[in-house]
Amino acid sequence: MAKKNVKAKKKKGGVFNYFHLAFTELKRVNWPTRKEAIHLTWIVVAVLVVMSAYLGFADFAFGKLIAFVITLV
Repeated sequence: MAKKNVKAKKKKGGVFNYFHLAFTELKRVNWPTRKEAIHLTWIVVAVLVVMSAYLGFADFAFGKLIAFVITLV
């Protein structure tokens, strides 16, 4: 049986190929409309405000609790 001398194709590599492929993929992305982007931004801001208030309250409450426990000792 004859051996086939199969040479691996030299793959294009390097930085230029990477950016070419990245831009090709970006063209395929289904980008949101301006209205959708604004709506989603407001959702993110609302969640940020709620979580900040919750964490601020939790920090305040635990700080008071720790201060109370320390004064007992």
